[in-house]
Amino acid sequence: MFVAFGDRRSTIENINFDILGRRSKQADEKSMTQPYILTAYDPETTFEPRQVEFVKPVSSGDRKDCYWANVSPRFERDAFVVSTNPIDTVLLATRHEGESLRRINRPTHVYLCISKLPGDFLADEVDPQNILMLSWALITPADDASI
Repeated sequence: MFVAFGDRRSTIENINFDILGRRSKQADEKSMTQPYILTAYDPETTFEPRQVEFVKPVSSGDRKDCYWANVSPRFERDAFVVSTNPIDTVLLATRHEGESLRRINRPTHVYLCISKLPGDFLADEVDPQNILMLSWALITPADDASI
């Protein structure tokens, strides 16, 4: 069963999806190094487009294809009213079943999240209860993005 976020302050613990898109590790690594653009999709939370650099994969509960990513320019501390510090590293997770951040070749809907705990920063695994969703967004390969 695939469950979407209803409340923007909910966690991603109940979201299950298929990650069977089998590709070689080298192809995945190459696709993760190309430039991407993150744009706002949530009508309640808008922001200017950001460049995205994937840092490393992270798992959370049953979700195994989430990624830590750096955004540039960073989100200033008042962007989402949840942090007293600017946000330059986020956790991204796909919104739709069957989508994967390992092979983005078209605009892909994502959850834009952060960890509630500073100790989770760039961890390999984050407890779903410690994830705070900030917004919905679209991630697009930079050569396809029209900003």
